[in-house]
Amino acid sequence: LGWRPAEGYAAILEGCDAVARSAQADFLATLRIFADAADVWREEGIPFWCLVEVPAGVLPGLKDLP
Repeated sequence: LGWRPAEGYAAILEGCDAVARSAQADFLATLRIFADAADVWREEGIPFWCLVEVPAGVLPGLKDLP
């Protein structure tokens, strides 16, 4: 998102339950990438949020993300 300078960023992932169920490891890896981006931007003082819509229980590994 560096090509769109802003005071902060938000990513909204809606309707992710199908991909979260069928490719759970890949989906969790994607969320880790968002978490890493949030860490980097936090160090730079840039707010970032990633909001993910999935039903409860679809991603048991979610609690293990940083």
